[in-house]
Amino acid sequence: MTAYEDMLKSVGEFGLYQKVRIFLFCLPAISAALHNMSMVFNMETPEFRCAVPGLPSDTYAVQSEHHAHLINASLPRDEKTGGYSRCYTYRPSAKNSLGPRSNRSGANETSQLIFDRNQTAPCERWVYSKDVHESTVTSHLNLVCERDGVRTHQSMMMLMGLLVGSLICTPLADWIGRKKVLIVCGLLQMVLGFCFVFITSVSWLLGLRFLIAITGLGTFFAGFVLSTEIVGPSHRAMAGVCAMYFWAVGMFLLVFLFYFIRDWRIAQVTLTAPGLLYISYWWIIPESPRWLILKGRHYEADKVLRSMATTNRRPVPEQMLNDLATSAETDVTKASLREEQQQQQQQQQRQQQGQNLRQQLWLLFSSPALAGRFLNLCFNWLAINVCYYGLTLNVGSLLEGELYFNFTLLTIMELAGFVVAHLLLDRLGRKPVYCCCMLLGGVACLATLGPVLTKSGVFHCFCKSLTSFSK
Repeated sequence: MTAYEDMLKSVGEFGLYQKVRIFLFCLPAISAALHNMSMVFNMETPEFRCAVPGLPSDTYAVQSEHHAHLINASLPRDEKTGGYSRCYTYRPSAKNSLGPRSNRSGANETSQLIFDRNQTAPCERWVYSKDVHESTVTSHLNLVCERDGVRTHQSMMMLMGLLVGSLICTPLADWIGRKKVLIVCGLLQMVLGFCFVFITSVSWLLGLRFLIAITGLGTFFAGFVLSTEIVGPSHRAMAGVCAMYFWAVGMFLLVFLFYFIRDWRIAQVTLTAPGLLYISYWWIIPESPRWLILKGRHYEADKVLRSMATTNRRPVPEQMLNDLATSAETDVTKASLREEQQQQQQQQQRQQQGQNLRQQLWLLFSSPALAGRFLNLCFNWLAINVCYYGLTLNVGSLLEGELYFNFTLLTIMELAGFVVAHLLLDRLGRKPVYCCCMLLGGVACLATLGPVLTKSGVFHCFCKSLTSFSK
């Protein structure tokens, strides 16, 4: 694509046209961060305990002395924490006598409940504290005690969605275009985000987390590629880092959103609603001219490049664009002759696609050096994702009870890492920066063993922040 890069130099490698479009291409990174990382907050487990059996109006907060007596009579103590058991109650006695009693809110309650303190039974209901969160997905679906593992499963489904999304969206963007993938995935993400508000079961939770992750990766990937393909070679590193800046902005907005909106349904609607803007993208963003040229759609590429030159106030490279137009006319002339041949070849092409794909993948192992580099990069990405998502999805454990502060701290460190990469990539090169960050992250991960021995929470927080920076 040397000719394409020459055209970019003529129409402007990084002018006003590119700056405005990169802003539009990178906005989906904010949406992807909001949806993928929202689980850190909406899956948070508030303080909870078993509900008093036979007390429909039970609340986590003690309402009266009578209420406190019922709690003490019905719930055993947890030997480890010293608090009330979260998963077991004393078994209600058959001698319970029922009668109306007015509580502080004017409702009728059980006047006397008797429990057998020699027998326990699993909780059937739970009550949750509303001091920090008005409600979360965890409290809505009661993902506690025996169902606590669902919270881990939904994280696993999100990561699986990222894997499947990379396998689907990458070839799809090469087939139908980056623009269409960005818009379709963005609109699907919006629809799925609204559907998430109405979940009533674990299966819906896991399924939607999987699908939202796929669409989130599609929007981010398509926007990232579009950003790098409309700028010249000397600005591609900066264009790629811009997408990561917008990801960090999304994470800051997420903290702000959940700090002021403590009901998970309202927060989910709020972070999903801006997805309506994807409808306008059909008219306001261009397709990648590089992709258009590769697909032989030269007239459309010519239009985009002319618009780029006009906006950037650069002379239109008529000779280069005329060559594109000539290629397009030749393509049109030959199209009618090729149409019948293409119909005959389609069947053969479908048969050969699988074989060609295997051949292309096999090229990665055509030499020991290339195979070694490929496998090394795969292992590195595995390590990076284990560290990044392991830290981010468990950010609440950095400093106990400081979820919003912890998430903000990790986001600041992540943003600092993007800034350092932006400043050093073109000065020092990719390899030195990459190797240094990997080493720093590895040392920081190993250093987290220190707090276990010294019992220093601040040092633990510092080490995890360094790991996030190195990511």
